[in-house]
Amino acid sequence: MKEPNCHQELREAMKQRKDKKERIKRIKALFVQECNLKENDARRDKYLEKFTIVEVTRYQTPYPPPSNWVYESEQIHDIWHNHLQLGKPKDKRLKVPPMLLLEPQYLQLDVAEDQN
Repeated sequence: MKEPNCHQELREAMKQRKDKKERIKRIKALFVQECNLKENDARRDKYLEKFTIVEVTRYQTPYPPPSNWVYESEQIHDIWHNHLQLGKPKDKRLKVPPMLLLEPQYLQLDVAEDQN
């Protein structure tokens, strides 16, 4: 007796799903290996030694205030202001947060690009 066509299509779909899951699993395993996150303890510790740990004290009043966008110069402000005022919002339900000029004296640490 010949099996209906839908069984073959279902088998193929299930095989494709299984192959995709296995591919994602391999990608995750490769990522973990490249980041040295699953290697032996000595290798992981050697990798983590490259990072600098910096402790800062917490301000009583957070800076910048929560839900504020910070800009570093007036030129950046002008670019974003024009974009936000003249551009089409991606989601009209979301409000644009207030923009605040960065005041460097309130920063405890400024991380350089190559340290990030």
